Amino acid sequence: INDNHGHSVGDRVLCTLARRLESCVAGSATVARMGGDEFTVLLHDCPSAEVVAAQVQHILAVMAEPLDAELAGLQAPSCSIGIARFPEDGTDADMLLRHADGHMY
Repeated sequence: INDNHGHSVGDRVLCTLARRLESCVAGSATVARMGGDEFTVLLHDCPSAEVVAAQVQHILAVMAEPLDAELAGLQAPSCSIGIARFPEDGTDADMLLRHADGHMY
């Protein structure tokens, strides 16, 4: 998007997607932009893998929605999600992020 439409448009897309992501998990998670177009979501107190799976499906659906009118003509970027669970996949942030990244691929 930055290459074809400029950084200001790319920044607006990132802001739009960040707001969408925050709306998906409002109050129940921490959302952070790690850099570039990568975001991390920390879900707190998830009772089961089924709850996580439902949350992931909701995030994917919301992120795939068409972009706002001000960004008309741009297709919503694709969204990939990798999941890591504490403590099964690691007990510190670095290990959890590495596992989530690996699971994404």
